[in-house]
Amino acid sequence: MPLPALLVIDVQRAFDEPGWAERNNPDAEKRISELLAAWRDTGAPLVHVRHQSDSSDGRFHRGTPGFEFKPEAEPLPGEPVVEKRTNSAFVNTGLEERLRADGAEQVVVAGLTTDHCCSTTARSASDLGFETWFRRRCHRHACPQRLRRRDDAPNSPRQPRRRVRSDHEHD
Repeated sequence: MPLPALLVIDVQRAFDEPGWAERNNPDAEKRISELLAAWRDTGAPLVHVRHQSDSSDGRFHRGTPGFEFKPEAEPLPGEPVVEKRTNSAFVNTGLEERLRADGAEQVVVAGLTTDHCCSTTARSASDLGFETWFRRRCHRHACPQRLRRRDDAPNSPRQPRRRVRSDHEHD
């Protein structure tokens, strides 16, 4: 069986700018850096994904500091980089074709932010037939402060939370 491909999603400097809510995982970038080093040691396929805003005043607009990769996830020369304009790294990027050419059947997702681009990319990967995993502690959530979580919204019933575990989960 081929080695799984690592997708490192949107580890960009825009997430260091003011206006984001408190982070749920302050060590995410450190752990992503460690994961990248381990992945590189195995020679397994990996792809860096970067969000590009079309708006000239967007946080992720090309040419702004926020567009750049954070040092912890800076691609090495020759490592593939896919640029996306939507939440999914599979929309109009050639990512699926690249992964199929590498023989990937499984993808592991790490990056920023869990509830936006990481989860959307993971759902897309699964829909395309890839076995899809999140690497524990290699994600973070940080919504802009002006947005409120659904369970904090007025007149919204709080749903019971449950954790889905897998026998394949590793630290």
